[in-house]
Amino acid sequence: MSKVVYLDQNHWITMAQARFAPEKIQKAEEREAAAALWELAASGQIRLPLSMAHLVETARRGLKSSRRRLARAMLDGYGGWHMLSPLVVRRYELVGAFSGTKLTATDVFTTAANSPFFDYTPSIGAAWLRSLLGAAFVRRFGQQSRILRPVNVQEK
Repeated sequence: MSKVVYLDQNHWITMAQARFAPEKIQKAEEREAAAALWELAASGQIRLPLSMAHLVETARRGLKSSRRRLARAMLDGYGGWHMLSPLVVRRYELVGAFSGTKLTATDVFTTAANSPFFDYTPSIGAAWLRSLLGAAFVRRFGQQSRILRPVNVQEK
């Protein structure tokens, strides 16, 4: 499985500059690092997932031409991989904190449709939570607890 490299927005900007305007990157080591990341992503050795934060920050970018180059670079590099909504991730981190189970990169980064949005339930979903939390949680909060039921998607 490929390694996941989550880039902060400023690094995506550097990646876009490396692709479309390398002369704008003043430090040679930054140009080299960006070129290496592009090669690793193209060869499938790493994944460069996007998140909802990337989309929001890109949409707010001032110049249309700069916004387009950044978006093009992101689309070229992300390979369909994105991060689950932080709200979804936090929910499962909290459950894991009480159950002793930790999320892995494969739990957080996916190609599943709608996964960047807050109402997505990943494939680990309700059955996974029920098995972690056990009957006591179900007795206390019931089967219809929001944390235990999928929202607007079907589980795989």
